[in-house]
Amino acid sequence: MPGTSLTVAGIKYVITRVEDEFVHGKSGANGFMAAASDKTIMVGIYDTTALSAPIRGELGGYSQDPTGSHVRDALTKTVDDLKSRDY
Repeated sequence: MPGTSLTVAGIKYVITRVEDEFVHGKSGANGFMAAASDKTIMVGIYDTTALSAPIRGELGGYSQDPTGSHVRDALTKTVDDLKSRDY
């Protein structure tokens, strides 16, 4: 599947990596990740060109770097929570 493309929210992304629980895609400096629970698919998009203010982190810190790692962390927590609720 890497090298193929997928359109998400009207933007065409090239699939760069497929892992057990994640699909990664890139469009320039921006990208998306998708992960699934038993009953839903979660998609997170990061756009490094749209950020004009720092992101406040969960632990109170700030980040100027909205990268795939932020999206992956959020998706992991959300999907793990859904799975723990059998959703």
